[in-house]
Amino acid sequence: MLFLSSLAVVLALGNAAAESDLLVLMSEAGRVERYDTANGAHVGTLLSGLPTANDLLFDAEGRLLISTGAPGGPGTVLRFDPRNGGKVETLLDIPEGYGGRLFRATGMAWHEGDLLVASQGDGKVQRYSYPSGEWLADIALASPGGMTQIATHGGRLFVTDFAAQALRRAAEKLDGTMSEVWAQQPGDAPWGLAFDGEGRAYFSTSANRILRFDGIAIQEWAGAGGVLNTPIGLALGPDRQLYSASLAGQVTVWKTTPISPPSGPAPRLLQGPPSKSKFLAAKFLAAVVSMIPFAEVHGAKIITLDVSAPISGGGGFCRAAPRRG
Repeated sequence: MLFLSSLAVVLALGNAAAESDLLVLMSEAGRVERYDTANGAHVGTLLSGLPTANDLLFDAEGRLLISTGAPGGPGTVLRFDPRNGGKVETLLDIPEGYGGRLFRATGMAWHEGDLLVASQGDGKVQRYSYPSGEWLADIALASPGGMTQIATHGGRLFVTDFAAQALRRAAEKLDGTMSEVWAQQPGDAPWGLAFDGEGRAYFSTSANRILRFDGIAIQEWAGAGGVLNTPIGLALGPDRQLYSASLAGQVTVWKTTPISPPSGPAPRLLQGPPSKSKFLAAKFLAAVVSMIPFAEVHGAKIITLDVSAPISGGGGFCRAAPRRG
């Protein structure tokens, strides 16, 4: 069973990069911080007092979904509405013995308007009607304790299965059967997962690599230079670049447009000091806000993160929020 605490960079796009704010989920600290992506300034604390949180996902109305749960425990999904005073409600908290029960909710995704949630503890992906939260079905299986991120692309569901060292693809009918092994490379157990606009899958692995798979062949895309260190999370940004968060404290940003893998160091690098959190000791980022500015390489835009708002607690998930004035 995978017991690594969660760390990922996950970006949900606004209408354009300049119209988005960056939300940073501090998993252990239970806080969501907001930053202006135009200049990196700290806008404020969006949420605090959350339980152990694992992922963020926006719905079509701009409400923020938050999956929760510690390894070995139950899971829930919360829903935060930033309008009307900022209401937080529990969308999913299904009792023991009922269908749709979550055992540490991790990755989330949308499919045909329904919400898909990875229940890591029992290796099931659950499907719920949205916005009601009514459970519909168990739609896919993977190794218990192994699921980290999930993604949908081209009408299909894909799952990273760390325990099986495989990137899986669920049955087309989403009938609850074991997902087939879609991509696999010996010694590379996958964590993060993202798709680009051309349908190519990027998955980060335990070998400190990012691999790209086009459905035919696997390419080693990033990590040979030693920059990656336990890259748990991946996401495609509004700039079409690939964001990777490592447990050791870096967030690297990689180009996806070349036909061949990028050579040399990451085009952009965020480097933070070791965490002093009592929960995560020295191997996790204290917070994304503690990072130094982006390095400018090949004309990359510099975004400086304001360090005036310290956050205790561990690793972060980032999501770009639609700007609302």
